[in-house]
Amino acid sequence: MSAGRIYWVGAAVVAAAATATVLATNSLDRRSVIFGVSSAFALQLPLGLWLVHRIGSPQLLAVWGIGMLSRFTALALFGLIVVPAFGLAVSPALISLAGTMVALLAVESVASMRHQPQGMV
Repeated sequence: MSAGRIYWVGAAVVAAAATATVLATNSLDRRSVIFGVSSAFALQLPLGLWLVHRIGSPQLLAVWGIGMLSRFTALALFGLIVVPAFGLAVSPALISLAGTMVALLAVESVASMRHQPQGMV
């Protein structure tokens, strides 16, 4: 199975878990959780696929660095500007954003480890 396909399957599992989390959230925080989860998917899916498709190339480390910088920047901007501007509850929005990004980052790691080029240890 290709790294990209592993990533999509893992992302689907994370999406199912995120949907269950949204459904289990109380009605006061649900909007904030939906915002955090959907924002994490919108940011993380392209970054993860970009990295997975660069496995074995000289650009891998640069792509990884850009992705991590993007994630940390997004978390800071969401916490300081975006979430308050939309009038959402900060804690549920940031916890769901960070939790979903970490889950998708774990999927990215699994896809990367399962698809190591020949000759790597």
